Amino acid sequence: MVPESRHPGRAPGPGAPPGDRLEAFGRTLIERVATDADLGAALGRQVLHDRRHASDTGRAFHHHVSTLLRQAGVDGDHDMLAHALLAFVTFETMDYLHLGCEVPVPRLQATWADLVRRTIRADGG
Repeated sequence: MVPESRHPGRAPGPGAPPGDRLEAFGRTLIERVATDADLGAALGRQVLHDRRHASDTGRAFHHHVSTLLRQAGVDGDHDMLAHALLAFVTFETMDYLHLGCEVPVPRLQATWADLVRRTIRADGG
């Protein structure tokens, strides 16, 4: 079983530890992607997969995750680790897990937090 959030309530912002910020980023993104009424997610699904990654938003998300990994002290390839982490929160993955496999949003969020903690700990961050 994946542990629940260590940070209930408001998400940490600038100045908070990078690992906490990265956990909050993914939790929020998962919630938005899984919400049927979210217009941003609905519009994002209309963009072709390869164009999503090259979009300003896709590049900004990747840069944000890569930067937080660097700030957290991860010594690995921040660029590739960011791609790996973001692969978990694509529309395709979230739709398959949440809608196809009926995985509840809290479990998806807890798994994201677990991935972040393991990635940061694996490199001694």
